[in-house]
Amino acid sequence: IACFVWTYKKRKTKVVCASQPFFLYIICAGTLMMGSSLIPNSLLTFDFSQNILNGSCASSAWLFHVGFVVTNSALFSKTKRIFEIMVAGGQYRRIKVRPLDVMKPFFILLSIALIFLIMWTTISPSAYVQVPIETSRDRFGRITS
Repeated sequence: IACFVWTYKKRKTKVVCASQPFFLYIICAGTLMMGSSLIPNSLLTFDFSQNILNGSCASSAWLFHVGFVVTNSALFSKTKRIFEIMVAGGQYRRIKVRPLDVMKPFFILLSIALIFLIMWTTISPSAYVQVPIETSRDRFGRITS
């Protein structure tokens, strides 16, 4: 969130303008989603019903995967934009590439990820299972493994 606010405040400076603030906002959103996938995982330590724990597992996977795809798709789209500018520069012609012109790969990759997540959730839904760990104890009752 701090990076998002910093980018917004400094969006008029040369360095941030050159870094393409539109894509920086998307990268911030993606990393926020990946980081927030830890919140459902923290619910697993409490004694909730099985349905809540199953939903927590599924939402954690969704948040992490969508956040990962959003972050990396934004980086890919940003790189594609720079590539188009460099190709046009090599041909000595002026070009203006808007952020929405290179967002096709972003939406394609995000759509593919969402299709896979929907298929994963419907075909094999996540289920929380707690497996006890077998431990060995020494002669004083201390856990050794």
